[in-house]
Amino acid sequence: MIDILKPPVAINLGFVGENKFRTFQFDVSTWISKYPSGIVSVVFERPDGLTYIVANGIKESPAEWTPAAADLAVAGYGQVEVRITGDDLAGKSATIRTYVSDSLESVGAPPDPQRQAGYRKLYWQKKKRKRRPASCLDTPGL
Repeated sequence: MIDILKPPVAINLGFVGENKFRTFQFDVSTWISKYPSGIVSVVFERPDGLTYIVANGIKESPAEWTPAAADLAVAGYGQVEVRITGDDLAGKSATIRTYVSDSLESVGAPPDPQRQAGYRKLYWQKKKRKRRPASCLDTPGL
């Protein structure tokens, strides 16, 4: 759980292409007890600069955010911030740096077994092949 009064410098949100795989919990109990009529929201800025609310209307602790595929669509650094609003109330947590790790985009069909066996055979032939020592005859220009 992330304490909004002492937030970490950064959190890793996951990998590009993931969807609802991890849930982040923000401890907003201090805010809720001090401002019981306040409503908590979580605001996220993606690595490409797009900023939007990812969780809203929260009235109890912990505030939870489960990043969706759109949140993890771009690899790189972004940021997240927790906010509380009310009648005349507006409060914000420190901004927490986020990171979305790059990953393999898609998986293609594997090569057919015969071709794969051929690749393995060539690989091991190259590994086993001994190199002959360089001699003056192999040296260009001599």
